[in-house]
Amino acid sequence: MLIDGKTIDELTEADLLQMVEIGRSEDQYLDFKRELYSNSDADSKEFLKDVSGLANASGGMLLLGVAETHSIASEVCGVSLESPQKQIESMEQRITSGLEPILSGVRIRAIPLDSGKHVVAIAVPQSINRPHRAIVTKGGRFGIRRNSRTEDMTYHELKNLFLDSAGVEERVRQMQEKSRDTFLAARSNLPLGGSGTLIVHLLPLSARGRTLDVRATLKERENFMSGQPAGTNMLANFNGVCGEWNLQNFSPDFRWVLTQIYRNGVIENWTGSYLTGFYRFMFQELSAHLFKVIPNYLKGLGNIGYHPPYALSLSLLQFNGKVIIGPEFNKSTNHDPNILLEPIYLEQPALTGAWQGLLRPIFDQMWNAFGLPDCPYFDNDGNWQDAIT
Repeated sequence: MLIDGKTIDELTEADLLQMVEIGRSEDQYLDFKRELYSNSDADSKEFLKDVSGLANASGGMLLLGVAETHSIASEVCGVSLESPQKQIESMEQRITSGLEPILSGVRIRAIPLDSGKHVVAIAVPQSINRPHRAIVTKGGRFGIRRNSRTEDMTYHELKNLFLDSAGVEERVRQMQEKSRDTFLAARSNLPLGGSGTLIVHLLPLSARGRTLDVRATLKERENFMSGQPAGTNMLANFNGVCGEWNLQNFSPDFRWVLTQIYRNGVIENWTGSYLTGFYRFMFQELSAHLFKVIPNYLKGLGNIGYHPPYALSLSLLQFNGKVIIGPEFNKSTNHDPNILLEPIYLEQPALTGAWQGLLRPIFDQMWNAFGLPDCPYFDNDGNWQDAIT
């Protein structure tokens, strides 16, 4: 989640002071509060309603310690924190236990001020499990952020969110099936007939009603073309923006690459071939490709205004029944040669540290398809162990 071009980790006292100087107003994404929420029932209810209201809308940020006058930032007064880390953990626990269903992906940070006080920033992603409600009181209502206010949701808003949440997986599956059919129709024209092709779909779930800014997207070549060879042309086309077909040489093997960014913000990336010789699955090359392109795609999407959460899906096309995976795995299975894996969801605004563990569910699905219990390249804590990273 970006506020005035800054993530929660990048915000400084200077940025907060500038909000006052320019008269920054509250809006759908930004809410100012002079004081901390207390532990009273009334404040707990307001806190959870404010957080869930952002999650039920398009996400956003609460800034505790910034006063407002008529919804305009008027003073960076700060709040007193005796133990910042403990108080942050307490707020995180209140969110975890006080909302139904559980809301994940919230980030809280205490921004230090020269006065010794702090501004507490709470970054709330748009949720993939909308709608949420506070359960601190019986029959808690569903709130939503509208303009500069958090209000109770209407019946129609509530109905639409329930239907929208239920339809995400169906929407992803329809994209996968359409791409599969397009691939099967075109595979005779692809290198090696497209044997062992990977299709990646990255869907920004907050994209409804938005149209791709083609000019801004073309400026993000470094991010969106990260999986393609240097010098790949990035062009506007009828569907949005694309990177031209390219062969990327890996002696003695090669990849072919195509990237399309659609007008609704969806990224579709085709790469192949990942089966060579006697059906040998080049898994290390596939995972290296994913670990390169996914963080760059997320950075590029954020830069053009498409923020979390995201749905990520993989399709493995033309993977025949016998698959050799490294020297230690040789499995024959009865899977369909075209495997559409179930989507996973990414809610964090950035992938940092050992982020590859977020992809474990989708890698485990991949190995299940080949008759194995899980992907062996993760340890018991979900950390990626393969040396290629």
